[in-house]
Amino acid sequence: MRRTASCGSGPGMWAALLGLMLLLAVCAWAEGQEEDVLQGKLVSTTQNGLLHVQAVCVSKLQGRVSYELQVCKRGAGGVASSRQAGAKLALVGETPLADLRLSVGSKDVLSVVLRLRMDGHVASAELIHP
Repeated sequence: MRRTASCGSGPGMWAALLGLMLLLAVCAWAEGQEEDVLQGKLVSTTQNGLLHVQAVCVSKLQGRVSYELQVCKRGAGGVASSRQAGAKLALVGETPLADLRLSVGSKDVLSVVLRLRMDGHVASAELIHP
């Protein structure tokens, strides 16, 4: 009696399916780990009608982090934006990067965006101000 190969069932197919599921689980775990390596945080307070924003890097690695802060505000000529960039040695945990003390009234500031880069990792944070 001659055997013919069956298509779709058998131990080889189940092993391949299990391997594929394991690969997908490892990739999903690694992607989740990547996101936790570097985070940006913007802390704001309003006092006497002025806005104070502190940009903070939260990192699980020590290294040089470059950052860019973009402030978008409403003025007499419409909406304007300004940028501030720099680099700092980030330690594991929270590292303050920059303090913005905006001389315009807090109601004129529309948003503040923080972008971070460190050793191929990127992160951002955005503060929308009412």
